[in-house]
Amino acid sequence: QLGEINKQELQRAYELECAVTPVLSQIEKTGLFVDKVLAQEACDYERKRKEALEEEFEKKTFQKFTDSAKFLGPIFEGLGEKLGKTPDGNPSISDYVLEDCTSDVAKIVRDHRDANKRFATYWRNLVDLADATGVIHTDYRQSGKVTGRLSSRSPNLQNVPRKDDSKYPIRASVLPWKDHLLVELDYKAQEFRLTLEYSNVNLKLS
Repeated sequence: QLGEINKQELQRAYELECAVTPVLSQIEKTGLFVDKVLAQEACDYERKRKEALEEEFEKKTFQKFTDSAKFLGPIFEGLGEKLGKTPDGNPSISDYVLEDCTSDVAKIVRDHRDANKRFATYWRNLVDLADATGVIHTDYRQSGKVTGRLSSRSPNLQNVPRKDDSKYPIRASVLPWKDHLLVELDYKAQEFRLTLEYSNVNLKLS
């Protein structure tokens, strides 16, 4: 593989990747400090919200909630909602479609998806994967994406929403270490900007 890298004149990229590896290893070892009390409180809140929405759905439709096109499609069509079809012919029940629906049931489904995602994808993982001291040692994958972009898993810390006006903002659970400050840096449209730079395209981005 190294011979192929030299052949493609990517030696510098290879050296940079090698330099990053021990840094990521140290970051994994140090871990991320989270407020486990807050995370558990938020986890319980989202679970109860999800269950309450399921009960509300059952009161409105007289059926147990299931988030599937086969199940929800006929319900929405019975309410007079125009859903459209997916390429394989199933009713389209994506959030994008449900945003235009006016029934209470559509809002219940969207709110349930939000509660379920916050519960299952974020808060429960923070609670389950943090150690006794409240530290999470996520697994950073240096070449986890086809584009070569860094990714993380167990848990995925890169898909945490920036804009979060919920009762329990997920980023609020991350705490700085004692005598340290926590600084957040976000490179907006980084890959796109690099592409413009390498292409010698002069385009102003806001």
